[in-house]
Amino acid sequence: NIALGDRNGNSKLFLGQVTGASSLTLQPKGSNNYELVKVERGDELIKNNNLPLPNIVKIDVEGYEYQVIMGLVNTLSNNNCRIICCEVHPQMLLKNTDSNKIFNLLKSFGFNVIDTYNRGTSEFHIVAQKNED
Repeated sequence: NIALGDRNGNSKLFLGQVTGASSLTLQPKGSNNYELVKVERGDELIKNNNLPLPNIVKIDVEGYEYQVIMGLVNTLSNNNCRIICCEVHPQMLLKNTDSNKIFNLLKSFGFNVIDTYNRGTSEFHIVAQKNED
């Protein structure tokens, strides 16, 4: 079990009371329930384990989106990686991070067709792709 991020090390994974509501960024109010998890840059995980470069990446990490994307700079910049689907939780993003930083980062990797789809009251999905050459 490894969490993806923008650095290698360990971090607290705060466990929500609902399955799938765990987060590396936001501790649920009144709860000290967490697991210590290993965090690794996605680029290094792929390289160190000789994994194939993905064509499609899906990210659903409850507020840690920017950090996961920063750990995948080489992967997402590669032309073979054509599509990224990312659920964004603006209210859970770490300090000094916002949705615009995520959009700008994806554009810098060559994702030039970016669609958004609202999910609930504040979350949304990004589906970004690179044009065929």
